[in-house]
Amino acid sequence: MMSTRHFASPVTRGSFFYGSDFYVEAPGSGGFSRERFTRESSGSLYSLLTYTPPSGPVLTKAGKVAKRQPSPYRDRTGAFYCAQLIHYGLKEYKTKEAAKKHLLQAFDADHELKVPENILLVEKELKEEYDKANLVAGRLYEERRLLERERVRKEQEERSRKNAALMKQLKEISETKVAGTDDSGAMVERLSDKALRDAIKVMPEGDLRKIVAKVVKDVPELRDAVELQISRSQKTTQKANKGKSAVKSINNLRDREFRGRFDVAIPFMSEQWSQFLPDELFTLKICKSMKSSHLWGKFDFGGISGILRSTSSPLPESFPAGFKVEFLWRGEESGEGESSFGKDNKGYIVFLGDGRIKGHMHWMGEFDFAGKYDTEQSQNVVWVKSIPHWKSEWRSYNQHNYDVANTARWGNWGGETRNEKAADSDTSAGKGSSGSDDEEDFDMEDDWDSGYQGRSNIAF
Repeated sequence: MMSTRHFASPVTRGSFFYGSDFYVEAPGSGGFSRERFTRESSGSLYSLLTYTPPSGPVLTKAGKVAKRQPSPYRDRTGAFYCAQLIHYGLKEYKTKEAAKKHLLQAFDADHELKVPENILLVEKELKEEYDKANLVAGRLYEERRLLERERVRKEQEERSRKNAALMKQLKEISETKVAGTDDSGAMVERLSDKALRDAIKVMPEGDLRKIVAKVVKDVPELRDAVELQISRSQKTTQKANKGKSAVKSINNLRDREFRGRFDVAIPFMSEQWSQFLPDELFTLKICKSMKSSHLWGKFDFGGISGILRSTSSPLPESFPAGFKVEFLWRGEESGEGESSFGKDNKGYIVFLGDGRIKGHMHWMGEFDFAGKYDTEQSQNVVWVKSIPHWKSEWRSYNQHNYDVANTARWGNWGGETRNEKAADSDTSAGKGSSGSDDEEDFDMEDDWDSGYQGRSNIAF
């Protein structure tokens, strides 16, 4: 038996249409749209046309006004009555009263109104025409549905294959031990003289200044040597700058590794929650702020999602493989969406190089994660433009908004939500610093266009 679902467009002849039913169209309310009206049965139409409102309220057997009274009578629209004139082959009128008057006059002595044979024939022929068209359209729909199902199946197989390969990589990443570093990213191996010189060349200037200041203070005998080197440096500034710009280290991480999306594996999630499969992949998006004051990120780890922000500020100019970035995070749990924030929400990411990361995070205890840079999803995105949105979300996770949401869960109104101010959300660069670009307002016209011409996507 053919399904009653309708796939074909209605067929039409004159004023009549056939789709899911036989109907005519008439102008709707205000005349700006058209409404469909099927044929009302003769008996029902006669009742509508001869309706007489009750003379008073409904009474009980005791003669008292009943508590339950019938709903107020609402007559059908003028468009309805005008459409019935067409259905019964009568002369068309444009007003409601005229249509009702001529419909009632058309009834015979037995209160019957017959449908003309020619209209019944039109209905029969339109139904046959529509049924044929619907049969063809239904077959086409089924073919497309099967093709789409096959396409989705192949995509799922390909995705599963890629995910399996990626999960294998992520497992290897999670077990990676970085040569020359411990889990914190600190160098533990003794370096050769040449390796030490190369490492010094690419060290951040701020770190070098700290080392020199400490050496001069702790070893006064080296003060003369330092002052002599300062004098030489001042005389050869241009040469030194050229030399500095030429210095590169194959061990340094590529800048793109701090600006993009990572696919992340978290065994903890599937172990704790049945809705997450063992091969479930999660996402982490990160980007350094405009002046590298902080590393910001947006994560979706299944059971928890939100924003992370590095605690070290400012970030060094270059990062060796194995560099560790500690962060605080704020977010909300899946399900009821209860927010989480505070000094205990912490973690770290270790950048292993070649687009690989591993990390650790405090939530529901602690868990580890491993990630791989997603090149395809990271292209053609101006990641720095996402930071204002991430910062806004960060500031929305606060005690006031938590209390508002908590009150709302009990069906009460807890007030308007509000975000923290910049100072409240700890966006300054810290004591002794000259400030942070995280405090500044971003100018999309002036700041973002520079260096990012032709790229407009934003990742939220």
